[in-house]
Amino acid sequence: MNSTKKLLIFAAIGIVAVVVVVVAFVLPRGTPTTTPVPMTTPPAVTYSGDTAEGFMTAFKGKPVVLLLGMVGCSNTARATEGLDEFSKRYPGVGIARMDVPPPGGTATRISLWEHPYPYLIDDGRAVAKKLNFFYYPTLYLLDGDGEVRFFGDFQAPSLAKMIDEVLAEKKGAEKKFFLPKMLAAGTVAPLFSAPVLGGAGKTAAFDGKGPMLLVFTSLDCPFSSAYVKDISKLKDEFTDKVSFLLVERVADQARLDGYYANLEGFTVLLDPKGDNSSKYGIEGFPYFYAIGADGKVASSGPYTTESGRKAIMRLLGMEGAEDAAIGAG
Repeated sequence: MNSTKKLLIFAAIGIVAVVVVVVAFVLPRGTPTTTPVPMTTPPAVTYSGDTAEGFMTAFKGKPVVLLLGMVGCSNTARATEGLDEFSKRYPGVGIARMDVPPPGGTATRISLWEHPYPYLIDDGRAVAKKLNFFYYPTLYLLDGDGEVRFFGDFQAPSLAKMIDEVLAEKKGAEKKFFLPKMLAAGTVAPLFSAPVLGGAGKTAAFDGKGPMLLVFTSLDCPFSSAYVKDISKLKDEFTDKVSFLLVERVADQARLDGYYANLEGFTVLLDPKGDNSSKYGIEGFPYFYAIGADGKVASSGPYTTESGRKAIMRLLGMEGAEDAAIGAG
């Protein structure tokens, strides 16, 4: 066998072993562009299997749109419907929904899939872990090199623009990224006011005074509602040491009254249009910002009872006791 044939065989083997497209990307940094560019449509590719590895192999070297979600999540369902048109518009772009089970659980499978793109299951959460997945749902746009160009909520106009720009890029050109802009530590926390839940039309303001744990949440997200309902544990643990402010995205009064009835003593501000959460770069729920006494961001991240506890202890200078407190309650 001559050397040319050997090289071709090794190249083919390399293409089959494409799992690294998912597991070996580097989270990028960059600034999105707003300049429209012409679209270049790659040749159509089809895939009829049900594994993440096979899907990524079929679309190696091409942009990929992955919707990570779950059955029973209304926003996952909304994005699933919205991606139908993208599958028709971009036949050479890999588009798939991938359901991810909750940690320690199993994914509920859809028995009848009626969409023009693949439905996958990430049973072992391998893809979710490599993508640092937390929020249900999250949409990811990966380029042909496997780098994440965007992650966040599904918005049809902005997704189309991002795909067009990625497709129009010339090989070797500077890459454009479209990542959420969260407030960095040390940034002065934006002030805002909003209607108060149960306040009969009254409003209240976040005046920037800390120490405070500011939590953005939404009853539409099952994980958000599951985690935030236990926030009373933190309030009891840090009584009179830190204040709490909840910002709720859902505006359904009946649902809010039923849920927050068990969270007495908390101020809940309503943000149904997302005007205030957008000031903090919120792309998913629940998310927290720990605000210091100087009114500046001390830390932030996806909210769980443990992450909230860690943030408060750092805020109060209690680093030495942190390990003993994590997991309590």
